[in-house]
Amino acid sequence: GQIPEQWDIVREKRYIKLQSCDWTVLPDVPMAPSVLTEWETYRQALRDVTDQSDPFNIVWPTPPA
Repeated sequence: GQIPEQWDIVREKRYIKLQSCDWTVLPDVPMAPSVLTEWETYRQALRDVTDQSDPFNIVWPTPPA
């Protein structure tokens, strides 16, 4: 059905979004602890998108500015 396929699309989008901010978790990136926490929170929110009930209406978290 459409639902499992849509979850695959959601997971693929999430993977791309996570990949685009992988640099934030590298040990040699100079970043204030508060900013690092914002990125960690954002990345966790990305991982949690699959907890949402409707894969056709995902509320994506906003990355730190």
